[in-house]
Amino acid sequence: MTPLLEGVTPAGLKLDFKDYVVQLNQYGDFIQISDVVEDTHEDPILSEATQICRNRLRRRSKRFATTSSRRYQRVLRERRGAYRRK
Repeated sequence: MTPLLEGVTPAGLKLDFKDYVVQLNQYGDFIQISDVVEDTHEDPILSEATQICRNRLRRRSKRFATTSSRRYQRVLRERRGAYRRK
């Protein structure tokens, strides 16, 4: 990195990229509620069902993020080891 000067364009850096092939999955869930229950039941069934699905998604997302982070950290360690061996 060099100090910037007025009217002088710095040399700049080249952008390096790598393509990754991954498999994407979609996750979801639903709770089946009939319109009769929804219309006639006094308790907020739909709100409770939404909260249950939200909590499941939150737990699954945390688990997925933790697993993905561990895999990423392992890849970084492997790359660092490959650079040190050269």
